[in-house]
Parts: sequence; C-alpha cells; structure tokens
Amino acid sequence: MVVNHFAETGVGGDRKRRRINPEKDELEMKAEAEKLKTRIGQLEEELRRLREGSIISQLSERDRDGLEKVIEEKLANAAGQEPPVNTKQTAAEPFSGARVHGYSPTIHIKCGPLQQKEQIYLDKFNESLREAASKSADLKARKDLWRWYSLCKQNLPPFLHQIPQEAWDVLYNAQDRPSASNPDRQAHLKTILEDMAATGRELNGDQKIAYIEAQFLEGDKEKAISQWEGDAKANLVSEEFLERFWSLGVRMFASIGDPQRAQNTAHILLNSRRGTDARIWLPVITAWNNTGEESGFRSAWSLYVRLKDRLGSEMGMEDYDTITMSFLTAGEKDLALAVFRDMMLAGSSSEGEDSISFYGRSLSLVASLQSTSPDPLELNNVSLQALSILPRRFQNKFFYGSWMKKLIGMGEVDSAAMVVELMYERGVDPDARHLNGIIGAWLRTGRAEPRKKAEEMAWSMIEERLDFVLRRRALGSPSSTRVSGGVGDHTKLPKFLRRRVPPATIETFSILVQHYLRRSKFDEVEKLSKYLQMAEIKPNSFFMNHFLYSLLRGHDRREAWQMYTSMAHEGGVRPDVSTFICLWDCMKVHVDKLKNRRKEGFPQPRELFREMATWYSKWSARDYDEASKEMYDQIIRCFSLSGDQAGTLIALHALRDMFGMYPDQDTVRIIVLQIARLGSQNTRSRRLNLSDSNTKANVAKVTNVLEKLTQRRSAALEKQGIQPDHSNLAMKEEENLWLVSELLRIVIARGGRAAEAAENMRKAAINMGVEDSRSVSEYLNSVV
Repeated sequence: MVVNHFAETGVGGDRKRRRINPEKDELEMKAEAEKLKTRIGQLEEELRRLREGSIISQLSERDRDGLEKVIEEKLANAAGQEPPVNTKQTAAEPFSGARVHGYSPTIHIKCGPLQQKEQIYLDKFNESLREAASKSADLKARKDLWRWYSLCKQNLPPFLHQIPQEAWDVLYNAQDRPSASNPDRQAHLKTILEDMAATGRELNGDQKIAYIEAQFLEGDKEKAISQWEGDAKANLVSEEFLERFWSLGVRMFASIGDPQRAQNTAHILLNSRRGTDARIWLPVITAWNNTGEESGFRSAWSLYVRLKDRLGSEMGMEDYDTITMSFLTAGEKDLALAVFRDMMLAGSSSEGEDSISFYGRSLSLVASLQSTSPDPLELNNVSLQALSILPRRFQNKFFYGSWMKKLIGMGEVDSAAMVVELMYERGVDPDARHLNGIIGAWLRTGRAEPRKKAEEMAWSMIEERLDFVLRRRALGSPSSTRVSGGVGDHTKLPKFLRRRVPPATIETFSILVQHYLRRSKFDEVEKLSKYLQMAEIKPNSFFMNHFLYSLLRGHDRREAWQMYTSMAHEGGVRPDVSTFICLWDCMKVHVDKLKNRRKEGFPQPRELFREMATWYSKWSARDYDEASKEMYDQIIRCFSLSGDQAGTLIALHALRDMFGMYPDQDTVRIIVLQIARLGSQNTRSRRLNLSDSNTKANVAKVTNVLEKLTQRRSAALEKQGIQPDHSNLAMKEEENLWLVSELLRIVIARGGRAAEAAENMRKAAINMGVEDSRSVSEYLNSVV
C-alpha cells in the first residue's frame, strides 16, 4: 500500500493541497540546518574580528552599536529567531508610526556582504527612514533622511534599485513640505523623482506634475515646458489632476514672459472645467504688465475686470493687493489707484463707481465680460485714463494716506513713494506725516540705497522748513538756504523730491535723530539739534527721550540729567513715562556703589520720584499704559540699592495709586536682599555675595521674619472668618503689599523707635511729593 502525504494551505474556498515527501523534506531540512550553522559561525567570527579590529575601534560609540546591532540581527535571522530588542530605540524611536500604514520601511541590500562603512550608511538611512515615517513634519528627521540617502547613493551602487515603494513614499513626502525651513524642496523632489524613474518606478499623476514644476523652478525651463506640452497634446493627464496640470502651464508661460500663451492656457482651463478658480488669471495679469507696453496694460486691466466680475464678493484683500502691486511695479500708478479704489468700495452700497461699471460704460457692452478672453477691438476702445476716475469723496490726502499706510505695512515702501508722486499729479499735496512714514520705513530696511533716499528726503524737508521760517520772518523771497546731510549727490531721488516737499516737523527730526544715534553719527545729531532751533520747532518727548537714551548708553548720567532739566523745565517739553524709564535706568547705575563713586550731578531716588510724581497728573491714559512691571521693579531696586527703607515703603504705596501695581515675588526678593544688605560685613560697597555664608544667613533670617509675619497675618484673618488661601487676586495683592510694608516698617523701627520711624516715613513721603496720595496717607495714619 502506498501512503501519500499532502499539505493543506488557505481557508474556505481558497484551500489548496500539495503533495509532499516527508523523507526528502527531512533531508533538505538537515542540509539547510548545516548551512545555517556554517553561516552563523561565519557571522560570529566576523563580529569577533570587528570588535577586536582597528576599523571598528575608529568608529564612534553610536556607530559601533549600530554596526554590532546589524550583525546581531543577521545572526538572529540566520538562526530563525527574532532579532534582539533594542529597548532604548523602542522607547525613543517607536516603529509604530510607520506600521500604522501597514509597513515599516526598511531596506535590505541582497547583493552580497557590504563593507563596514557601507553597512553603517545603510543602517543610518534605515534609522532616519523610520524616524521620518513617524515624524513626517520634523525638520531634523527630514534633513537626516536626505543626508543618509545621498551618502548611500554615492557609496552603494545597488542602493536605489533596492528601495521599496513604501520607502520612496516616505522619502517623497518628507521632502514635499513647502516652508521657509525647506529651501531645497524643489531640488530634492527633482532628484528623488529622477531616481525613481531611473529605477523603473512609475510616477503617479501628482508626481509627474511635481517633476515638471521642479524642473522649471530649478532652471530646466525648456525641458519642463516641452514635457508639459507633450503631456497636454497626448492627453496623458487624468481627470483628478487636470486643474493642477493646466494651472502649472499658466504659471510657467506667465513666468517666461509669454502672457498670450498663459492667457490661452487659462482660457482652456476655465472653459473646460466648471468651477475653476478665476484666480488663475492673477499670474497672467502680472505677465501682461511686465511687458511694459500699452497693449499689455490694456489686456491686464481687462482680465482684472473679468476676475472681479467672476469672483464678486469672494474677491479678497490679498487679490486686490496682488493686482495693485502688479500695476505699481509696472509704473501704472493710475490703474493701481483704480484697483485700490475698488477695494475701498468693496462691500459698500455705491453703484456705478467701481471698475466694472467704468469698463462697461467705456465699451457700451457689459455682457462681454462673461468672455474669458477679450478681443482686440474691445481693448482698443478702452480709455485707461478714464478708468481711474475717483469718486469725489476719495479725492483727498486721507484716501491716499490710507493707501500709503497699507503699502508700507506690506513692506512696499518704493510703491508708497510712487503714491506720493501720484498725489502731486492729481493735485493733492501730501502732508509731512505721509513722507515721514516713508522715511521711517526706508530706514528700517537697513539697506544702503533706501537709507540714502530716506536721508535725502528728510534733509529736503528740513531745508523747506528753514526756508519757511525765513519767509515768515519777512526776510525776502524764498531763500536758497542749503542744509547739509550725510548724503551724496549721486543718490537717485524719487520724482516728487524734485518738487517742493512739505516742511519738516518734529517727527522728521525725531526719526533722523533716532537713525543717527543708532549709527553713532553724533556729529549729525549735533547738526540736527542746531537746525531744530533754527527751524523754530518745539522738541517733544520722543525727540528728548532718544537723546537721553544715547547719553545713557554712553554712561553720561550727569549730561542726561542736565539735558532733561533743560528741555523739560526750560524748553517746555512734557516728559512721558518713557522719559522716566530712561532716568530710572540712569539712577540704577548712579546708586550702585561699585559702578559709581561720584554722587554729584544726578539726583537721589526721592528727588527723581518727586519729579515723576509732579508730571504724573499731566499724563494721559495712554501714558499710564506705557508703565511696565520692569519700570516698577527698577524703581524699587534703586531705593533698595541706596539703602532707603522708608523711601522703598512709600514708593510701594505711591506706585499702587499711580499705576495700580503691586509687589510680587521678584519685588519681595529685591527687598529681602536690601534688608539682608544691612547686616553685610562689606560696609564699603554693600554689594552682597550671595554665595557667602554670612549673606546666606542674613537672607535666611529676613526670610524667616517674613514667614512669621505671613503666619500671624493668616491667623488674624482666619479669626475674622477670612480664608487667605481662597481669596481673590485683588485681595492677595493687597496682602502682599501689607506684608512687605510691615517687614520694612519693622526694619525702620528696629530698636523700638516706632515714633521716630513714623516720622521718617512721613518725611520720605513729603520728599517724594506723594504725601497726599490716598494709599500713602492711609498707611501713614495706620502706623501713627
């Protein structure tokens, strides 16, 4: 009897049987086992040689671990076991992110043993591939993946042909991320797609379009366009990618300066696909304007009107901005003005005042706007000048000023300067504030050419102001006064600077002062100060503050105080919060005994506080808003460094009334250190060494006193039925003020001189000019 043996695989209807020979299979298994045993021995010997050899000793610890891991994996695979688990890698770099999609992209080269360096490159690539698969948006993962991909290409000839499709997908998706941190995106995509094609991989529709675009942007424009034309002619693009494909064609033709071809391509797309976004015309409009010809401007305007008509209320600010800048860059100020006019009219109830109405009336045929391509007769009948007529309510400097402000905000300062020229052409004289905005914006660019134009514009305005003063004094006809700025005659000036510019204002001087101070051009600053007097312009706090900050940076506190008193007390300049922020910064250096040995020439903290309190009542709500926590702490710090506990206490209560500010942990720390300084052995400088044991002991004592005060206060409040831990923010702030005040009061009254302490605090309040402050008065009355 013959016994046949079968093996069954599959389930249900897919089950299959195959005949087997157990004896033959057993012999084959034994032979295979011998081969595996031999291979395992070879691998173990290779690992031993590597560990003892000179090559692996030259590798970093991380690379050695990686290489040994690869060989251990080979040993495990050869023995039919799972490779050893790297717990550190599992925790830091889980593979689950890649396997969520059903794969773990890893490449195994099967073309023979690799050199150690080659194996390390491959391991690094696999590691970065897994990382990129789970963290596709991570910048470091993307850069590492590209680095090891490039090294493997250079050092492993069969590498590209061994990459599975899943790994290609990770590579492509990791590099296909438009962002400022990925400037080489197009170059990398081009390389990846070319490598895929070289290995026989079929590119999908999206990748084919991406490859054409990458070729174009990387300089292979003729080849890209040729490939695009070939695909378009052969109708090789699937329905899913048609819009992206034709849009790419529009952008490419527009970019190479072929607006007619770009327009024809857009025409095909718009007519063949219902619902296509009409914004496809935007690059075509720009291309027509770039021709610099009247016919191009007409075509651009016609497409703009069609775009506006199609989008209707969906036309957004960015769309208007793009078209406005297109016309401005082409030098077509009037048409740019008309687009801005339309933007200002958008959403209003005004009818018959926008470009669609003007264009329709000029053609006597509105229905033709439904066409996606204007005919030559239509363009010849358009009067471009008539299209830019402004409604009467827009024919003023405020309308143009809002346009300039918008352009400056967009960083288009040169375009804003063109608007000034347009104002002159339209009979609207710009104000100094319009030009001041352009001057400041040019200076903020930091570039040489805009800086020269800004300086020339500012000095022209100063010259006009000096001439105005002379005319006002009835010294004759307009003089030929010349002022000298730091600009050469070779500067290319805007056209409007050849006209009479508006006279300079204090803002003009302030902008220039700030600019020259930052560049340490003190001679120019001195010159501006002289011309300011000649121009009979009263300085303001902005002008004064910049002078004060320049003196602060030069460590000239005495000169800063003299300038302040001269301008504020004699010159009639009203100081603001920024003025006193600067003066308290000066005070910080003045009261620091290590940084300043001379005390003359600058007031003490009480005097400066009195000066600030004097001006406080004259400030507006906007001034109060400029007061910051940094200024608050600086004031307390200055009183602390001067060793004035009474002044510190009064300042805390006065600042509560002035700015609504309370002490926090930073303030408490300043005051604790101030009190600890009283026990310092270094009487010369009183500078605390926080690492010194005596200092630590003093700080601990003061902190202990504060903690006891806190406990007593909490107990007293609880007796009144108040739970400090459940109080609101306002109550906690008041409690912080009380605790710090009580700590300072105890220090002031040390030795049992309570009455004397109360008198010292009252004197401090009078010296500081805040004896009438509500918070100060209430506190002083409570300690009598």
